[in-house]
Amino acid sequence: MLELICIGCICVAILVFFHNQATYEYKINQIQWTQRENLPSLMAERGPLVVKGLPPVAFWTQQDCMMRECYSQVPVFQDKGLSEWLMSADPDTACPWSKEHAGLLGTLSGLGLWTETHIDPHVRTNPLWMAWYRPKVSCWAGSRGLWKAGARWTILFVTEGAVQVSIMAGTHQKGLPVGWKAKAVHPSKLTVYDTPFVADLKYLDIVLRPGHCLIMPPHWLMSWLRLEGSETLPMVCAIEYHTPISSVLR
Repeated sequence: MLELICIGCICVAILVFFHNQATYEYKINQIQWTQRENLPSLMAERGPLVVKGLPPVAFWTQQDCMMRECYSQVPVFQDKGLSEWLMSADPDTACPWSKEHAGLLGTLSGLGLWTETHIDPHVRTNPLWMAWYRPKVSCWAGSRGLWKAGARWTILFVTEGAVQVSIMAGTHQKGLPVGWKAKAVHPSKLTVYDTPFVADLKYLDIVLRPGHCLIMPPHWLMSWLRLEGSETLPMVCAIEYHTPISSVLR
């Protein structure tokens, strides 16, 4: 029995070691959706990847949120419904709900079904690995401050509006302001007054519009803001492909 426990601990340690490996290269691969059969080989490079020409979606748009009553099942606000908030929200506002609420909205929107049909066949290509990678979906509106991607793959795309996504190597985390996880921190808005080592922080901005998606490997820091010149509150979908290890460590 003790031998089995030791073997199990060694296996877990090996999995955690490989999960913590990261490749930080500010190089963006790009591919058209029509070339999606090449996605597995590009994703194996473990670098940021932009896919263009995604099929349009009819879910998680402002019109969709106004028309479908299912969104009212998520208690995001105490004094107003989601549709009412969307009508009055400033395009630059930060998304006011938690990741838990975003997950519920992702499930209700139909993002999970869309993921199963359009994304899973290109991410979960090996039948032996299909049960290993578990997609978790979430829906957001407005901007979102820095957070650290923990999933094996994190996929972002916009259904309405446009965003500027900032990506930063996880090694820069120690140079961020104290308590950054609880704040809506955006690399482009940091100054020497709140971040003494701001000159040492390196990040890259990527523009996402409807029809584009960004695929990110783990351990990168990411945030997004409404793209300057876009007057629409951005509606953003996220798909995170977790392994059992990343689910526990996130």
